[in-house]
Amino acid sequence: MHKRQALYERIIIFIPVFAVLFTTVASAIGIGLVITNYVMKLFVSGEIVQSAEPVTSANNGGNDESHSEAERTEPEQQEGAQNQGKQPDNSPGADNSVNKPEASEDDNEDKADSTDNLGLSEPEQNNGQGQDNSEAPSNSEQYNNDSNSQPFPSEEDIDYDALVKPSIVTAVVKYDVKLRDGSSGAARAVGDVTAGKEVVIIRGYNSEWYNIETKDGQVGWVTADALDIPDDPETSPHRLTVEQLEGFVEYKKLNSSTEYLVWVDIDRQLVNVFKEENGKWKLERSMVCATGRNRSPTLRGTFKIEDRGPWFYNERLKSGAKYWVRYSGPYLFHSVAMNRNQEVDDPTLGKRASFGCIRLSIEDSEWFYDNIPKNTTVFIY
Repeated sequence: MHKRQALYERIIIFIPVFAVLFTTVASAIGIGLVITNYVMKLFVSGEIVQSAEPVTSANNGGNDESHSEAERTEPEQQEGAQNQGKQPDNSPGADNSVNKPEASEDDNEDKADSTDNLGLSEPEQNNGQGQDNSEAPSNSEQYNNDSNSQPFPSEEDIDYDALVKPSIVTAVVKYDVKLRDGSSGAARAVGDVTAGKEVVIIRGYNSEWYNIETKDGQVGWVTADALDIPDDPETSPHRLTVEQLEGFVEYKKLNSSTEYLVWVDIDRQLVNVFKEENGKWKLERSMVCATGRNRSPTLRGTFKIEDRGPWFYNERLKSGAKYWVRYSGPYLFHSVAMNRNQEVDDPTLGKRASFGCIRLSIEDSEWFYDNIPKNTTVFIY
């Protein structure tokens, strides 16, 4: 009896001990399983990621690489866009105005010094249409060797005929037409010109008649609708050095009865003024100008400065200008075109824009008016 009771007491004592041991072992096993399971998940997840990366690249056709390239090039693209935005708009402004010549008198009409006669030579304004309001080059330029200059080895090697070409306006005759000795249908016929012939336009009259010359030397007037006149050419951007400008005048053997000599370079839209020093013509001043358009060309040739005046305004044409200086009949040097109130209507310079006369800035036209004396030689090329 006592033995059983003792056995029961031992069992009762060991049961809690075994319970504690079992719980401890179970907990250890559980923790081990959890740790093992976590490690396995990490391992398995790592393998999946590693195996998935090349598959993703293959399926997306290298999108990751293209995104990386895009990220690298985006700053360059932005810089390129900014630089592109800084480029000046060099497209010429459209001019939809009706072309009417400044030279509105024919050779048979007498010259007069009245304001009315001056007005006939001036342009009918564009009324704000097609004006070139872009910033023009500086009005007075002293030329040195710059990026636009065309350097030559020596003066002896310069081909002036290639360097400075005459700005001749040509047209094609559209149908057989008679040449007349005046700008009217009643004028006497002096010859015939057949369709397809190329002719040189000398001057115009109210955009209705043109004085032309054929290749065989015939000269006469034809109606405007008989001619196919090309658009105005671009102004040449190639500037000459001072040495080249002075060398060209020497090459052409130009002379003047005054201390000044004027050369109008139509191709470059510049009025070059030279002053005599020790028997040589030295560049005094170069001025940006605006000569006549193809439909109203500036009269080319060699002329002498005539009379002048501070201002004129023509009621019929609603146009005027300051500081006019005549060089041949209705053809003048003067300021940019102005309205009745002496306000600038058309500031265009540096391109063919006038109706025959030679326009200068107000500052340059005043200088020309004040300094270039009567009988000065004017060479318009």
